[in-house]
Amino acid sequence: HVTTSEAFSYMVWLAAMHGRITGDYSDVVKSWDLMDKWMIPEPSEQPGYGNASEVKGSYADEYGDPSKYPPVMDHNNAGVNPIFSDLKRAYNNGPMYSMRWVA
Repeated sequence: HVTTSEAFSYMVWLAAMHGRITGDYSDVVKSWDLMDKWMIPEPSEQPGYGNASEVKGSYADEYGDPSKYPPVMDHNNAGVNPIFSDLKRAYNNGPMYSMRWVA
């Protein structure tokens, strides 16, 4: 997930830059839909996610050696997502996703 999320973010960014140059932003929608399909877990796969007062992230080391993947996730070294409560209050919606590597 760690490297793949960066690749998907880059794909959306490339589509946006292509749209800026050509005026055709349809590839942004396509790339976002691909990311939504393959990267965003269903609510059933993350129980309690939308009901938490704060959502925390996890940490994983990155390595130059592919044999060290997948990395061990450290859930104890978590940071609080500072915008979750504001988003929930603004949109009155618990189950939502946000790209926490961007937040």
